[in-house]
Amino acid sequence: MDEADLKLQKASEELISDFINALPKLTRHTRVKTEKVNGLVKLLEPFQEWPQLLDPHLSSIVSRLAGAFISFLDEITKQWNSETLVVGVIPVWRAICMLLYTLCKVRGYKVIIRFFNNEPKYLEPMLAAFNVLTKKKIFPQSSETANISSSSWEERYIVLLWLSHLMLTPFDLLSISSETRESQLIALSGGPTLPDEIAWIANQCIRLSIYHLAESGKEREAAAILLVRVALRPDMQKHALLQNLLQWTLLLLEGQSLGGVFSGKSAIYVPIGLLSFLAGVVMSADTAMIAPYLGDVFKTILTISSEGSGSTSRFAFSALTRKLIIKTLRSVVVHLQSPSLTKIPHAATVTCSKEEMVEEVIDYLLNSLADKDTPVRYAASKALSMIAAQLEPALAADIVEAVVGSLEENVLWNDICTGETIPNLDSDMSNSMLVRRNLSAVDALRWHGLVLTLSQLLFRRSAPPNQLPDILNALILALGFEQRSTTGNSVGTSVRDAACFGIWAIARRYTTEELQAVDASTIKAGSNVETPTSLLQILANELICAATLDSAGNIRRGASAALQELIGRHPDMIEQGISVVQAVDYHAVALRSRALIEVSLAVSSLSPLYWRAAFDGLLTWRGVGSPDAQSRRDAATAIGILSEGGLQTVLKGVRQALRSTKKTNIEECQALLLSMAAIIQRFDQPQSMEQAQHLPITNEGVGNIFDDLSLNQKHFASPALRPTLTAEAVSSLIKAVARVARVSSAMDSILKQDLLKRIEELQWCLKLKEGLIIHTASEAIYELFFAMDEETSTSAIRKWMMSLEVTSSSRIRIYGASMALAMAYRHKSICDPQQANQIKCALLAQTESTDIDAKIWALKSLTSSVLAAEDPDAVTIEALLRCLKDHTTDQRGDVGSLVRLEAIRGVAAVVKRGIHFPLSDLKRLISKVCGLAVEKLDKVRLRASRCLNELPAAVMMNSITLHCTQDSTSSDYFRHFLSLSTIPEFRRDILEDLAVTASSGSESLLVASRAALAAHAEEIMPSQLDELCCTLVDMIKSNLADDKVPVNDRLLIPAMDALGFLFEIGVMGRLMDVENYISLTCLVKSAHHKSLNIRKLEAAIQIYSGILTTAKFIQLHSDTLLQLTSMLLHQYPKIRNAAADTLFLEFSDCNLLRSVNWTEKKDAKREYIKTIRAQIEEIMLSRAENLHGRLFTA
Repeated sequence: MDEADLKLQKASEELISDFINALPKLTRHTRVKTEKVNGLVKLLEPFQEWPQLLDPHLSSIVSRLAGAFISFLDEITKQWNSETLVVGVIPVWRAICMLLYTLCKVRGYKVIIRFFNNEPKYLEPMLAAFNVLTKKKIFPQSSETANISSSSWEERYIVLLWLSHLMLTPFDLLSISSETRESQLIALSGGPTLPDEIAWIANQCIRLSIYHLAESGKEREAAAILLVRVALRPDMQKHALLQNLLQWTLLLLEGQSLGGVFSGKSAIYVPIGLLSFLAGVVMSADTAMIAPYLGDVFKTILTISSEGSGSTSRFAFSALTRKLIIKTLRSVVVHLQSPSLTKIPHAATVTCSKEEMVEEVIDYLLNSLADKDTPVRYAASKALSMIAAQLEPALAADIVEAVVGSLEENVLWNDICTGETIPNLDSDMSNSMLVRRNLSAVDALRWHGLVLTLSQLLFRRSAPPNQLPDILNALILALGFEQRSTTGNSVGTSVRDAACFGIWAIARRYTTEELQAVDASTIKAGSNVETPTSLLQILANELICAATLDSAGNIRRGASAALQELIGRHPDMIEQGISVVQAVDYHAVALRSRALIEVSLAVSSLSPLYWRAAFDGLLTWRGVGSPDAQSRRDAATAIGILSEGGLQTVLKGVRQALRSTKKTNIEECQALLLSMAAIIQRFDQPQSMEQAQHLPITNEGVGNIFDDLSLNQKHFASPALRPTLTAEAVSSLIKAVARVARVSSAMDSILKQDLLKRIEELQWCLKLKEGLIIHTASEAIYELFFAMDEETSTSAIRKWMMSLEVTSSSRIRIYGASMALAMAYRHKSICDPQQANQIKCALLAQTESTDIDAKIWALKSLTSSVLAAEDPDAVTIEALLRCLKDHTTDQRGDVGSLVRLEAIRGVAAVVKRGIHFPLSDLKRLISKVCGLAVEKLDKVRLRASRCLNELPAAVMMNSITLHCTQDSTSSDYFRHFLSLSTIPEFRRDILEDLAVTASSGSESLLVASRAALAAHAEEIMPSQLDELCCTLVDMIKSNLADDKVPVNDRLLIPAMDALGFLFEIGVMGRLMDVENYISLTCLVKSAHHKSLNIRKLEAAIQIYSGILTTAKFIQLHSDTLLQLTSMLLHQYPKIRNAAADTLFLEFSDCNLLRSVNWTEKKDAKREYIKTIRAQIEEIMLSRAENLHGRLFTA
């Protein structure tokens, strides 16, 4: 999520530029392709996460689109004929509406509508266009609409919005309307009574709005906005339009039949549409206008809300319905609090006073704060804050007190020392530093609503300063709120987001004097600090923790913004304030890894206060308790660096946290052990060598450090105990302790207390298959070798060598043993060369294993030890070559590619040391790597190319450099390596892999490799072309089946394909001599004899076709004809048809080929095939005689 935000910010200019540049082309014609419009929509949709990025360009974009739409109004009124439309093509005005709707979705319609043209002259044309767009929908059976295409909801939504914008015109609609004739209007049976005196424009807008008021799409919202605008116009008031519409709406909501105009409409959307209109009217109308109807509106809404969502409810009580009810009640109460309203006129049906009405609404809103839907909670919190702002200060304080009191419900307390939960806590104990609040029992949704309400109240400064201590305790507690769902997902993000808003509001709305007057000792929810500081400093500490350590990117940014507001509004109140703002930058905290390590450490270095806050935060759910493994690793790294500023404090805190953490909490235990490893590892730095000699050997320091683990084999084997996490942490800790033990006698004594136990734990780690764990455990083993005696190390090596092989008693191979032996080789190569040689032989033997994973780990081990330490001998070279040629496949696919990748890394390690071995061996290795550089798998091709580029520049073959900087999928890239194929030692390997790529690679690779092969064959000399073709023929011959080996179709078919391709492009005619190809027909026949492989048979036909069409191969024509005609009897129709097509293209005079349908399933008679062959032979003889005659004449 964080990385996506950063990518959007970087790419925003390019996305907007592409969008703006595409607009002129889009609006040039009356029809556009849907694909192009969808492409433009996709350019805008990413901005939903950051819509403000569009603001500088909105004016030009929307104005251009609006102007284009207006220019096409005449085209719309001509009624678009559906018969002329094609699939995938839409009218340009529909495309414009789709883009305008996308902008409304991203930025909000209130922002976009401001850029619409508001000239009154467009009111009638816009209305006429909308009539055309909706005729098909409203009058589907009418003959007039038979050829009109249906409009899209985007068109109706945008035009209705535009009409509502045009309704703001200050002129009387009668003076604008030019329509005097009766138009086809929607029947409003059961609808409101419309006065005859109103303008035609208003009449039409009202009818269209009411019709769309019950739609399921977005046009319902636009219709409600338009209806509100029309009803509240001054020129409509004299016709009592508002009264008629409100009475009709309230009657329907109170239980009248939903028939008439809403007949056939869904019962779900009718009340939503009516409530949208009602809420819009009550919110938009001034108090004097709406006052006569407040009592009736309140009674109706209260009746609906009291029905709830039970089975007897007349309406589908959706979240949108509840939100609209809240907005209406809010507006009613705001009007009731208006100074101009002394009593409620025409409220005979309301039996309660204004005060009772307000109390009922507030009670309903407080209950709605726990609603399951976020929009409802947002609406309720905003409504409460707006109502409180209108009330007397004492009543507003009561609302604040009610909200704060609700936040105390179901809050438990934890004893910090024992971790036990205390359900009931007296006031004396709650003031103690030995307890901490536990929010596991509270409702996260209700807390979100309550905290958001507090924030809204603070934003409007409805809370008196004397209530700030309780409010701040609640906000600080909410800033650290976290709960996990049953699936492990966080459900506390919204609560923390609301808390950030609340603290930002406090910093903005309250003065420094008011905040400084709050006693800091009353803030119990903050971090445990021995000496209470000012309230502003406490807030700064909490915001710094949230901005640098929180798991959610929007919370880190929100806390950063609140911190900036706090420091900016209250200068010189925060320690190192300017430096803190510069460090905790809004953009710097976007990436969590950067915020967790770099930013938090930069802030902690400014003051001990921030250091302590960062350390305490890292020991909570924000750090070691993070749900993702990488964040826990980052937290451990940060704790290790923090230890440089307070070793004793950090060690004590981590060890206490480890002891108090439940052993079933594997994730947190892993993070704490990684933290211990990171702390101890810091002593390996040169500046910490002296400090390492005086490590505290206590239970709060490093004494008995391994006693906190209490691990057995089950922890490394049982899937329920997450063995990978335990193994990673234990390996890292042992590695750190063993490394520091070299320079610290204290740590050395701790390590040797139970050295065999540490070796056994690492042995358990090696049994796991995860690469990270094996690497970490093997590095720990290397460090342990310095603490082992000769007997212990020899025994361990012997066990690892035995575990490499699968025996009858143990069917599980320990792949990590290879890496352990590699570390043993690095250690023993100096002190015991003979044992090191035994290890080397054992690892080389693993490269011949049939187990792919064993091969991979053996190569990894050789690369990190043997190949990096000594020049390769003949056995090592052969092992590398064997692995470079591994093409094993199983149900997972080409698993041999993993072996080839590791072998390439091995070659790179060999060459990196310098070329101190025979040149012939170097050529063999480079030849195979060059072949892999043109193979079909991208990862192998890239790795091989990188390996060649890492060779010294002096390494050249026949004056041709091995370096290649072109794109590995381009034709030039393949041509570079084809130029290397002119070197005899490289030719076979390069052509083998290139033939496979040109035969079975992806489409782009196939095109590029074939283009390179064709260009290379055209530009080389005939002698070099002969060498290339002879190599391909030899590949066919060597991959045929014999008594010893089966047929190798992996290379045989690509070689045939490549040779057939060269025949097809006509380069075979450039050969000087064809004596080397006399046996070609026989070889191809042997390749496809009795084969049912379609690809092989098609490749053979392609070669036969090339032989018949190449004059230089006239000696092979007779045998080739025999093979091709025999294929006319093949059992596969596709092959029979391909053979017949080939013959017919060359011998079109053979009429017998035309008379047979070769794809039909029937047996052709051999006599008929012999007749075809004879006729073709006659044609060939006739051609030869004609050619001889022309040559004789010449």
